[in-house]
Amino acid sequence: MIVNFVFMGFIFLFSIFILFLSSRHKKELQDLGERRGVFVYLCFISVNSFVGSKVFNYDPLLWISLIGIMGIIITLYPIKVLKKSKFVFLIAIVLIVFATIRVPTHPSSFEEYIHSKEEYECLLFFECAKLTTVIKDDDRISTNVEILHVREYYYDWYLVFGKGYMELEGEQPFRAINIAGFWIEY
Repeated sequence: MIVNFVFMGFIFLFSIFILFLSSRHKKELQDLGERRGVFVYLCFISVNSFVGSKVFNYDPLLWISLIGIMGIIITLYPIKVLKKSKFVFLIAIVLIVFATIRVPTHPSSFEEYIHSKEEYECLLFFECAKLTTVIKDDDRISTNVEILHVREYYYDWYLVFGKGYMELEGEQPFRAINIAGFWIEY
């Protein structure tokens, strides 16, 4: 964990040096005029949010990075460097890359999605526990635990989306597709 903080600190300081202290890129940024400061801060936020999301395995930072990148694109748009067709193409590429990064590559994310269902706990890949709370006649609450065997389970990753399937004994199968890090049942 300390290595993660040291690495992130290095990236943080390196990005401060490159973006704010180094005079190497100041000539290139003169074309931006008043927007130069906003552009530099958006670059700083985007880079550090992206690296932080990977170092600390915290996906919400990717949203901040995406917002920063879209801000950079909007900042550069009025300059005659970008034409409308290039602008739309660049936004599409950024969104596709962002969506691709958010799609999980490991089947454990589908298991976590099933855990998010209130009734099921799948600690092992071959069986799950179905937890149900029952209120008895004398107003006592009890929890029933039923062990369900997994009949079929798979998770496939297709670069821009993921597809998961789990069939439990005696239950409706779980089918979901992951697009940009969000699970959608179908």
